[in-house]
Amino acid sequence: MINDRFTILHIGRFAPQKNHKGLLEAFLLFHKTHLDSRLQLIGIGSELEEARRFVLENGLSNCVEFLGEKDDVYLYLHKADIFVLPSIYEGMPLVLIEAMGTGLPIVATNVGGIPDMLNHENSIIVSVDVNAIEKAFERYYEDEELRRHCGERARERAQYFSSKVMAERYEEIYES
Repeated sequence: MINDRFTILHIGRFAPQKNHKGLLEAFLLFHKTHLDSRLQLIGIGSELEEARRFVLENGLSNCVEFLGEKDDVYLYLHKADIFVLPSIYEGMPLVLIEAMGTGLPIVATNVGGIPDMLNHENSIIVSVDVNAIEKAFERYYEDEELRRHCGERARERAQYFSSKVMAERYEEIYES
């Protein structure tokens, strides 16, 4: 844990696809038994006010931080304990590569291109279910070795998505 707080980070626009409602519900469950936890949210969007309202109504103002838009998210990625992407649907999100590249353990939903990017060696992949997301938070919270292992594997996997490797793969395709 960093600064005696277990920090969960999410980066994404506040839109229905990103499932902030489910994330906040999962965090509410988790925080009830883990008072040293906090959730940091980077992004803006149409559902931001609804998320703020949920936080106020559920007494989470002291542990949920709305950070707005950030040009450089790496400062936050390096200070978090885990990264979460609870999307309802997704393509191949760049933010996952950024999180992986910093060696963060990841909780992500099993949707769209996410399973092509992650696996059970480098992340905890869950259904789009509040309880499943909360249980993944719990697993990482309780198991520092799992966090370390998944973070290391995530950093290794991120290399697969580097511009150099991608260029080499495109070159192989063109040559064939």
